[in-house]
Amino acid sequence: MNLVIHLIGNAHLDPAWLWTWPAGADESINTCRTACDLLDLYPDLHITRGEAWVYDQVRKVDPRTFGRIQAHVRAGRWHIVNGWWIQPDCNLPGEASFLKQAEIGGQFFREHFAVHVDVGYNVDSFGHCAMLPSFLTRTGMNAYVFMRPQATEKKLPADLFQWQSPVGDTVTTCRLSAAYLAASVSNLIGNIHATVAAADRRVGHAMCFYGVGDHGGGPTRSQIGVFGQSSG
Repeated sequence: MNLVIHLIGNAHLDPAWLWTWPAGADESINTCRTACDLLDLYPDLHITRGEAWVYDQVRKVDPRTFGRIQAHVRAGRWHIVNGWWIQPDCNLPGEASFLKQAEIGGQFFREHFAVHVDVGYNVDSFGHCAMLPSFLTRTGMNAYVFMRPQATEKKLPADLFQWQSPVGDTVTTCRLSAAYLAASVSNLIGNIHATVAAADRRVGHAMCFYGVGDHGGGPTRSQIGVFGQSSG
């Protein structure tokens, strides 16, 4: 069976991680501005971005870039994931915290982009509580993407699976086979090989992330140029 590898241009951000607000906001704005520039330059490129907090900093500080993002969302080339306010710690918070995150984030995306976000996305959260599928489904998200714990930390039957909470709620869940960043072309080649090796051929599809993805950045022009213009 043929295998389709979806290259996901990624710019991971931890805007509250040991940073002051100006530093986190500045990196968020620069990352989003660069993403808009790439979308203008490469007509077949697609960008994925989560977390309402990041969008809100752009809206408040750089309205012009925020307007560009809105235009790309309407055009179907900028895809909003993770309908929460921020990527959280998924071990310690209680139910009310998860639901409030989704309420605030969901309201923001409906108001400013007229979209309902249905993909949960916490690629760098260090663990995930057992009730998370219920918190996701109760707020309209039916899929989930994560990276940690990685294969060296916890063995799973497969990287793509149906995750069921103790009360029976289920989300389609995908663990990244390789790291969420690939800062160079050679890193990307390594991520592609790892993704192919771990892929379920019966499914026929797998995700591979790339880009300067640790604290901002995103896909580089050299990566896009080598591997074509398409990125999801």
